[in-house]
Amino acid sequence: MTNLDTTVLNDKSGNVPLEKTLNLVLSKIQDPKLLPPLPIAHLTSVGSFQKIIDGSFTLKPQFCKVFERDLLYFSYGGVFHRYGSKPIQKDENEATYLPIAFVFKPELIKKMACFYPYDTGAAHEDMYGDCYSKEMQNWDKYKVDNDGNFQLPSKIVYSFYETNKNYGNSQPVQEFNKEHELIMEPMQQLLKFLKARLQGVDHRKNAIECQTSKPISLNNKIYEYIMWIGCPRENVEQVYEMCEKINESLKSGHYPHIHGYDTEQNAIIPRELIYAHLQIPAKEYIKTYFLR
Repeated sequence: MTNLDTTVLNDKSGNVPLEKTLNLVLSKIQDPKLLPPLPIAHLTSVGSFQKIIDGSFTLKPQFCKVFERDLLYFSYGGVFHRYGSKPIQKDENEATYLPIAFVFKPELIKKMACFYPYDTGAAHEDMYGDCYSKEMQNWDKYKVDNDGNFQLPSKIVYSFYETNKNYGNSQPVQEFNKEHELIMEPMQQLLKFLKARLQGVDHRKNAIECQTSKPISLNNKIYEYIMWIGCPRENVEQVYEMCEKINESLKSGHYPHIHGYDTEQNAIIPRELIYAHLQIPAKEYIKTYFLR
């Protein structure tokens, strides 16, 4: 039995009838095809990374204004960095400014408490428009509780995208397979939302969000789950030193792939530039091993 985080899992308002929750619907669907699970990624800031290496090599939950408690967020299948027309402000504590990304093996999914099949932050900020924002704020309706394994996100992907490749390209199915015909709610509403092209909404709309309220220590076997780290080029040496220290502590020889991206030290950087230097290389790395 895995050490599952139940703090988020047990946080239920009871406002949604159980039979109309995505959690229950997915539990009734038998997958004719089990998709290979994908890696999960965590995005942090340069300032937070400094605290990680100065402390106990631990990813710590931060206060979330959406759910009003401390949470640690991961994204399923890749690094999903919000970008847009506004420039990034110079704040080393903000993940949008010179972000650092960790990509973990799928085994870390076992530590997650729950999943949402979309970006809850965008829903909270009413970014999905009048047609969808209020509906997607029904957190209990669309939350999928983790049952201690790492297959649940694969079931979400199969149900709404059919293949990992389609999920990676944000291409939902046009209609459900026959095994979904008798399950209309809330599957149909969610599929309609995932297929919608909404103005001013970025690619994270279709990304599966993973949550836990527990810290994730990297100074144990979880360190060997780290596959890829993306960071500003000037932080590559720090990342390598972190890996050396953990390897020495664990008597391990594991070194993740470290990708350093170029930055302009004295300029306000457009978001799309960070997207090109961080998210795309992470996607290509994951694609090589998981999305073929």
